[in-house]
Amino acid sequence: KVPLPAPDYRINRVLVLVAVAPHRRVGDLARTLDLSTSRLAHLFKAQTGGSLRQRLVEVRMVHAASLLRGTDARNSRSADSPLLPWLSKRAHCRSEQVGQFLLE
Repeated sequence: KVPLPAPDYRINRVLVLVAVAPHRRVGDLARTLDLSTSRLAHLFKAQTGGSLRQRLVEVRMVHAASLLRGTDARNSRSADSPLLPWLSKRAHCRSEQVGQFLLE
């Protein structure tokens, strides 16, 4: 097994940014760190063992599930969420995957 590289402060910063603002795009995160998107993706995978895009999807799904749990469809807070356009573009997502996040 190949050991993970030493912690990189930039990846820690990305993790914080993703947790605080999950609607940000990979390109936005890369510009914040003055990196190319491919370099950020490479560093993220080397540091965490996973994909940055997949991490964003997971965090967004958890965030969306928490919004759905705490509101109903008529509540304006969910309609004002910056994640709404992202979720509507991905309406083709498998319903059981969304259900899994709702149950957690």
